[in-house]
Amino acid sequence: MSPKDAISVAFLTKPSQRLQLFSELKGNFDGQSSHFLAGFRLRFLQGSVTGYMDSAYKCCSTFTTSITESGIPLKIDWFSMIEFAHPRKKCNFGVGVTVGQG
Repeated sequence: MSPKDAISVAFLTKPSQRLQLFSELKGNFDGQSSHFLAGFRLRFLQGSVTGYMDSAYKCCSTFTTSITESGIPLKIDWFSMIEFAHPRKKCNFGVGVTVGQG
C-alpha cells in the first residue's frame, strides 16, 4: 500500500433498545494523520440525545425532539460544541427548527 492510501474502521453496537454506541478510526499509512471518534445515541419518549468526542478533543451533543400537538409538525434540535484542546475558545450553542414534513 502506498502512503497516500487510507484505512477506515468503524464499530457500531446496540447494547439495549434505546442505546447505540459507535466509534470510528480513520488513518493514513504515512504515520502522520489519524482521526478517532466515539459516541452514543440515546432514544427515549420525548426525543433523543446524540453525543460524541473525537481525537482533537472536540465534544459535540444534540438533543432532538418532535412536537405534533399544535397540528403542525415541528422538529427542534439543540446543539452544543466545545473544544477542550483550545480552552480559550468559546463554546458553541444553537437551535434548529424544522416546520412541516422534513
